[in-house]
Amino acid sequence: MAYSEDGEQIVDFSDIEIGATIRFVVVGTTDHPTGLTMARFRINGGDWIETTDRWQNNFYIDYVVEQSGDYSVEAQV
Repeated sequence: MAYSEDGEQIVDFSDIEIGATIRFVVVGTTDHPTGLTMARFRINGGDWIETTDRWQNNFYIDYVVEQSGDYSVEAQV
């Protein structure tokens, strides 16, 4: 999922401008007693970015859009 800086879920990515900040969020579940402790994100096949930051009880990263075009976002918890 992706959210704008004001917390609104983004459904139309065509309106996003270069320099905008997007909050990518990943949701997951586990039966493990310690729960989920971290997530990682990869954008456009780059390096994995690990995070323990949470927003609305889900892991996230804030990403600044650097160029126009297509983006590939992967996430794992």
